[in-house]
Amino acid sequence: MAFHACRLVLRHILRRAVRFCCEVLQAPPGFLASLVPVVVETLGDAYPDLKKKMDRVMNIINENEDAFLSCLLQGRRVIDRTLQKMDRSKVFPVEVAWGLHRNLGFPLDLIGLMLEESRVQLDVAALDQLAQEDAERKAPKRQEESSGMQLDVNSLVKLQQDGIPVTDDSPVYAYELGPDGKYVFSPCQATVLVLYKDGSLQKEVGGGQRCGVLLDKTCFYAEKGGQVSDQGYMLHLEQQLIEESLGLTN
Repeated sequence: MAFHACRLVLRHILRRAVRFCCEVLQAPPGFLASLVPVVVETLGDAYPDLKKKMDRVMNIINENEDAFLSCLLQGRRVIDRTLQKMDRSKVFPVEVAWGLHRNLGFPLDLIGLMLEESRVQLDVAALDQLAQEDAERKAPKRQEESSGMQLDVNSLVKLQQDGIPVTDDSPVYAYELGPDGKYVFSPCQATVLVLYKDGSLQKEVGGGQRCGVLLDKTCFYAEKGGQVSDQGYMLHLEQQLIEESLGLTN
């Protein structure tokens, strides 16, 4: 849980930075990652992992920036269009703000910041109520689906010790806009590295049992920042395995 919370905080900070670079500084894409060598030069002695993993850090920043920029542009259009329709009202429609968060993955604090800059208020209490109601609806289903399949710290350490690589999620961002206006993703061929069930890594499970599947690559988008996860299936030897609400990364 703490590991997930840290990633969520870092993602929120990164999205704020992406938005500031794009809308305030009007810097080109890739500007954030270009600052990494400067940070490494300044703090590399105190944080040696920065030197060792500088390329990986830059790739992660660029991937997250690419993923969020399209959401940012869509969200900005929605906000601007809504502001034009508000006439003299100074309170932003809470259902629109919640839609940005729920469907596009906009952090709620970033929405509030963008509206504050436009001198428009947001009913935070009503927004919190919507978030609470949504969490209560999801809680039973999430508990049932993730029971025994949520990677814990010990399992993450075991994965590193066994030399199992981090899942390549670059196929998540390999898509094109089709003629019908819908996104088209290329098929993703992956290899099962290990299974996860009842709090432990396993090589196999019995028929009819639920388990987590760790792949070497994935095109599934995991739920993060409020944006819902992908749903889909895997095919093996012409047999269909249903994978609901899973973002298969480790």
